[in-house]
Amino acid sequence: MGPISSGKLKRDEYWDVVRGLGILAIVLGHICFYGDVKAFVYLFHVPFFFFISGALYNETKYKDKPFEYFGARLKGTWTDYMICEVILIALHNTFVRMGIVPSQEIYSNFDKLYRVIFVSIFQRSEELDGPVWFIPFWIYSAGIFGGLVWAGNKAAELTGRTFGTRISAAEAASANAGAAETMPACRYLFIGILCAAAGFGGWKFVSKHIGYSQRMELSLLLLPITFAGFLLIPLYPKLRKALKNPAVSICMILITGCALRYCNVRKHIYIDLANYELGSSWFYLIFLIGAAFMLALAALTEKVRPAARLMAFFGRYSFYIMVFHIVVVKLIDYVYFRSIGPAAAAVLGADLMKYPSSFSGQLWIVYTVLGMLLPALFGAAVRKLRAVIDR
Repeated sequence: MGPISSGKLKRDEYWDVVRGLGILAIVLGHICFYGDVKAFVYLFHVPFFFFISGALYNETKYKDKPFEYFGARLKGTWTDYMICEVILIALHNTFVRMGIVPSQEIYSNFDKLYRVIFVSIFQRSEELDGPVWFIPFWIYSAGIFGGLVWAGNKAAELTGRTFGTRISAAEAASANAGAAETMPACRYLFIGILCAAAGFGGWKFVSKHIGYSQRMELSLLLLPITFAGFLLIPLYPKLRKALKNPAVSICMILITGCALRYCNVRKHIYIDLANYELGSSWFYLIFLIGAAFMLALAALTEKVRPAARLMAFFGRYSFYIMVFHIVVVKLIDYVYFRSIGPAAAAVLGADLMKYPSSFSGQLWIVYTVLGMLLPALFGAAVRKLRAVIDR
């Protein structure tokens, strides 16, 4: 056999483009005027970020350190999460006075302090932070996955069935894998069994609408999807080579896109994880079709350099887009409402407090462009400021 995989995928521009398209799907799912678009992206948009986590999992670094992996995930997310939530809490009273949120409660300084402490354990506090609902169980799911990878590797070692080959130090260095080591190929079987068992448990809980703290049942449900991304690691070079051919990418987009559309239109399948609607027993297969659609779309986007650079930029700051795009939407609503006046808004049947948007029929394109761009620019500024502070 040849050299084994290094156990991780290189975080190149392609994966930033993938994340950028993923966050675009999230935004469209929230504010697009056309219901068909919403139904389409809801088939895969939230689980897609779990898939990306699996694809970018660094097994070389974390395979024997599941707690370190969980800690890295927690540390990498908590600071950004707190920055965003503190800003939303600080602006709460302003939003109430503007009339863009249903709440009429004015926070005292003590209320603000209490809520800052409350969100520090990944609880939601504000009406406009709805899109971050899946962040806590995304982190916990990543931590559980790290533990299952460790357990699967240990089980593979115990079987004594080592199908990999010992690679040389030069090969290991070229693969960015660290020191030479033997990797049991059957570990995929054990990890897959563990993830499937966890996913089955999550499926049972979700299908019966049994909820636990921080949506832990969804953490379990989506572990097989994280594993699917993990399986992409050894297949990635061949996949990328195939997708570099625009004809292959276009064919995959058309085939998977038509399949997803068929699920919506012919089978009337609608998925909404937040409300425990799995749509069909084919939930996982439908997601895999959606993942193939997004991977091919990202490969085709790479061919158009301005679009690729823009999507990669959005991908790098997808967390800030996730948190703040609804805030931007409501601020646009406020400006538009003030410009046309209450009478015209009443004719349109618009309610300024409506969540997530009041004028999607007129402004959904503006929502999408500014809802992506402004949070990304803010995220870039925050990252640069943090880099300066850390020097």
